[in-house]
Amino acid sequence: AQLDSQPIPGWSLYNGDNKSVLQRSLVNRNSITTLSSPVVGANSGQPNYALKLNSGESITHNRFVVPDWGNLRFDIHVPEPARLDDKDDYIQVYLETDDQSFILRDKEIDPSTLVEDPSLIPVDEIRAIPAAVDLREVHPQAVAQPLIQSQLNRIGYGSKGFETFQVNVPDEMRGKTARLRFKLHGDTEVYIDNVFFQSEHLKFGNPSLNQQEARTEQASQPNNYLIEKPQYAVSYNDSLKTPNWVSYKLDPSWLGGVSMPRPNFAPDLSLPFADATISEDYSKTGQNGTIAIRGHLVPNQDRERGIESYHTIPNPNTGAQDNYSISKDNYLTYLTTNVVPQPQYDTAWQKLEGDINTFVRKSNNPNNEVYVITGRYGSIDRIQSLLPSELPSQIKDRTSQFNIDVPEWLWKVVLIPEAPGQSPTDITTKAISFGVLLPNTNQQPSKLDWRKHIFSVNDIEDLTGYNFFSNIATEVQEKIEDNTTLPLLF
Repeated sequence: AQLDSQPIPGWSLYNGDNKSVLQRSLVNRNSITTLSSPVVGANSGQPNYALKLNSGESITHNRFVVPDWGNLRFDIHVPEPARLDDKDDYIQVYLETDDQSFILRDKEIDPSTLVEDPSLIPVDEIRAIPAAVDLREVHPQAVAQPLIQSQLNRIGYGSKGFETFQVNVPDEMRGKTARLRFKLHGDTEVYIDNVFFQSEHLKFGNPSLNQQEARTEQASQPNNYLIEKPQYAVSYNDSLKTPNWVSYKLDPSWLGGVSMPRPNFAPDLSLPFADATISEDYSKTGQNGTIAIRGHLVPNQDRERGIESYHTIPNPNTGAQDNYSISKDNYLTYLTTNVVPQPQYDTAWQKLEGDINTFVRKSNNPNNEVYVITGRYGSIDRIQSLLPSELPSQIKDRTSQFNIDVPEWLWKVVLIPEAPGQSPTDITTKAISFGVLLPNTNQQPSKLDWRKHIFSVNDIEDLTGYNFFSNIATEVQEKIEDNTTLPLLF
């Protein structure tokens, strides 16, 4: 039972007095009226608490050992984001030992570097506060690519629900005993929940190849480079110039919302490699004649939760105050680290993606949470990138031409827990997993049915060399990974 005078284990609070965080700071998420939907996987009969952080308060978690990999992530709900001109409202996150203190944040992107003529945009208004979370909404002139990548620590979906933010962890803190501290600046009301290290999209395991997991190590692992985003996780291959795989969770919380115009593809500005792929590189024909499009691995339809802004801006035509649309999650599927060269008419693959999306949307489906890993296998062609002389003027750091590798096959492995919200230790042999392997070829008219290309996860592991879902107990993992049967609702 919740007792207002009892402390929350592991946390302490400072707001002028040193004391433990009391349970009166906890708020049942189901009682927060500004949330647009209930918590997926939560039992409505059981309380599910978030921590309310008030103006000027700082909360600190007791000492713990910092994991050897993974960003720090946390969920934020901001019922009323700060005004667009308010630069005093933000959240700082600190990782501290007795003799060191680091302010944690994600990579900062200067908006002036993303446009050909910075004088045409209000750079100072668009530029985010250098903090873990800028409590202002995404700026109305930065809702599209590539400027949206300068807004990743500003509020998008967080005004309607809990939005995940993440911050980088310094290598020198790995394996050390440290304290974690959140400090709220300004008077914006904030709720915090689900503070963890490592991506939620890798909850059931970081796929390993030859016992090596993806890591954020540019020098030693350029071809198995880990990218963690709130929307998905990626193993990127700098030699192939494509992802090896992407991994993501899909449940109804990622679906619905306002529709947005299809954005342009953009290079992923989180990549540390100089020769990053841009959308225009796909304009050439492959050396073996392949005409390819940029094929999503995390489908854009699986990250649909666009919202209308909380604050309004003047309509340039009427002068009326209007809301504007924000779809940070959807637009971040339009990065070249989330695509491989695919034929235009890969209809069986498109049908597979659509059927998984429909499965999660079904109101009569109690198992509407799935974990998907999608990747490539083999090579059938190479597409030459643009020459440096052919590049758009704002691409300044590319100095050479390279090849984008075209995969021969695309594969997908899917895990469907017995019930939403389960952890790896909760998974039993009642969970369902299956794999799909399809040729990366044109299929028009389509005679290919993805349901006739079902494999076990073990089959896909044997083909690719990856070990999937390794956080599940071995005996359970081996049992469910032998399955080749689809759930009834498919």
